[in-house]
Parts: sequence; C-alpha cells; structure tokens
Amino acid sequence: QLNRAFYQYLVGHFVVMHYAFNPHNTLNINLPKGCSYIIPSGNYEKVKKNYHSGRRRNIRTTETFLNTFQILDNRFGEEDKCFLIKYMKGIKKRKQKNQYIALAEQLFRAGILTTVAISSENGLQSLGCFYDGSRSSYLGIFVNRPELPDRNIPSVLIDRKIQLCIEKVNFDFAGSRVKNVADFNSRFGAEAYYYP
Repeated sequence: QLNRAFYQYLVGHFVVMHYAFNPHNTLNINLPKGCSYIIPSGNYEKVKKNYHSGRRRNIRTTETFLNTFQILDNRFGEEDKCFLIKYMKGIKKRKQKNQYIALAEQLFRAGILTTVAISSENGLQSLGCFYDGSRSSYLGIFVNRPELPDRNIPSVLIDRKIQLCIEKVNFDFAGSRVKNVADFNSRFGAEAYYYP
C-alpha cells in the first residue's frame, strides 16, 4: 500500500521519464519491467567459475598486459574527472557533467563511491565508479576510451572490482536497457532480476 501510494503521488505531481523501483517493491500495478544482473556474494574463485568461458579468457592478466597497463584502485583525482567529462555518454551539457562530477566527488570523500581504473603510458583507458552499500556494490558509471588498445580492458576492470568486494557483498550491475551492455553483464555469470 505504501509503495502504491508513493507511485500515485509521484505520477500525480511530476512528469516521470524513468523511475526504477526496488525489485522487492510490490505495487499491484502493471508496470513495464526492467532487467538487471547481480552476482551474489561468495568466494571469488567460485564466483569466477560461473563466468562464461570467453569471459574467463578475457580477464587473464598476462605478463604482457601487466607490463602495458596499470590497474588503479580507489582514486578520484583531476585525471579521472577530466576523463569522465571527456568520454561520458548520455549527458551532453557540460554543466550537467560538472554536477555529476561534484556529486561523485562528495560520495568518494564520504567513502560511498569507489573506483577502479586501467591506465597506460597514454593515460587512462577505462574508469569504473561503484556505489558501495552494506549489502551490495553497484556499478554506477563505466567509461572507456572510444578506441581501446586492448578489448579485454573492460572485462579486467569489472573483474577487479568483483575481486575486491564479492567476499563481503553482492555485485549489482544496476541494469541496462542496452542489449550489448546487458550481454556483457550476464557473461560474468550474473543472475537476472526484474524490477518495476
């Protein structure tokens, strides 16, 4: 009843373009369903065995890879902010990008947002920002250079975050309506769940 009352207030007072409810919200209203993917917490080696075989191949950090690229955990400096502003998709206006960066910086300082980046001698190649809650770590934003020197970089980055958090909390990809992104997520052995 509370969820339904909230929904009715929301659509009665605002023009709603998109609002994703929690998958556990029950509304008794027929709404379209979004899909996301989650990896339940557990032993990392067991979790990795559930990766699609191609994904397990993608995440092998060979000596050549490690000599070329550096994996950077939990930093949010000027290089990271500039990289997000330059390559972030979905937000066109600079003012809105700056607002997103300011919010991300606040969350980083509060210990809620963590990052994983992959860099080379040519600068950052990929950056992931994650929102860490008490039960799950959520993929917030994931940005890559348009032309990556190694197509496995995105897989290595996500796998690194999973290594860092999965023993304690779930890893939630936080949904995507883009088929290629959803396919990428599911190949980590993640389980689909649906939300109104």
